[in-house]
Amino acid sequence: MKTLKFNSYFADKLNKFVELKRLSGTEYQSQINCLKCFDKFLIDEHFNERYFTHEIIQRYLAGISNLHPRTIYNHFSVIRQFCRYLSQFDSACYIPEQLRKTVRSDSSRIPYIYTKTEIKNLLNKASKLSPRKPLRCCTFY
Repeated sequence: MKTLKFNSYFADKLNKFVELKRLSGTEYQSQINCLKCFDKFLIDEHFNERYFTHEIIQRYLAGISNLHPRTIYNHFSVIRQFCRYLSQFDSACYIPEQLRKTVRSDSSRIPYIYTKTEIKNLLNKASKLSPRKPLRCCTFY
C-alpha cells in the first residue's frame, strides 16, 4: 500500500478516512482519485475551516460540472462519505443530502470501434515506445 499525498488542511483526516476504508479489504483507488481532486480544490480555494459547508461542496460540484454525470455522482458520493466521517468528530460538519441518481446505470459512453488500420498503427507505435521500464513496449503491444 503506497503512502498517500494529500496536502490540504484536511490531509490528516483524509489519510485516516482512506485507511479506515481500506480496512474493509478494498483498494479504494478510484475513490482516492476523487479525494485527491477534492484535496486539490480545497488547496486552490485556500479552505482551512474546521468543517465543510453547503457552499464549499456546491463550489466543488460546479468545478467538476464538465465531467460525465456518472463521474460527478461518484465524486459526490465519496465526498459525502467523507463528510459523514468528519461529522463523527464535529457535529457541525455539513453532510450533503444524497443526490438522486439521474444517470441510468445502463447508460454509458458510446464505444469507439477502431478500424483494422487504426489497430495496426497503434500496435506499431506501441512496439516503438522507449523502454523506460523493462518490457514496456511489449506490454503495451
